[in-house]
Amino acid sequence: MPKDKWLNPSGTSTYYVWRNMRRRCTNINDASYIHYGGRGITVCPEWLESYDAFVKDMGLKKKGMTLERLDTNKGYSPDNCAWVTMRDNLNNRRNTVRIKDVPVTILSDKIGVKADTLRKRLRYGVQEDKLCLPRVNAPKEALHGTRLRYERDGCRCSACKDYNAERARQFRLKKKQNQPEKI
Repeated sequence: MPKDKWLNPSGTSTYYVWRNMRRRCTNINDASYIHYGGRGITVCPEWLESYDAFVKDMGLKKKGMTLERLDTNKGYSPDNCAWVTMRDNLNNRRNTVRIKDVPVTILSDKIGVKADTLRKRLRYGVQEDKLCLPRVNAPKEALHGTRLRYERDGCRCSACKDYNAERARQFRLKKKQNQPEKI
């Protein structure tokens, strides 16, 4: 007996989302099974049996959106799923680093510190009150007439320019002394 065709078109990105959702939760040979079906994540019976029921509940997938389980410890069902952006999906993962229950990517946008910087500060045990400061170990201001002031800080006052010119002159003299004589 031939299988009934779906009312909604298969071969679309929505269809592949539905198919992959079912596979992750039911196929023990799937590489992702351990993170889904292997830890008790299920698909509601209506969605498991019918692609059309999935489309009726969720609608068609829009470009740039992905299927999200709102509670990562519950299964796929109409009350626990939504179409969200990939960024929102990544912020809802079990391994998302959070500071006071806020994902670091969202916090980094609010405070202007890179998310990687916040993760490193957590890893290195920076005190909680200093985690969100713009710079934890900000470099001290260098004195005028020093290499650090000229190169790092970009100062072009006369003292810094003179220092750099003298340094360049010393370098040229040393280079000239190390060259073998031409015969």
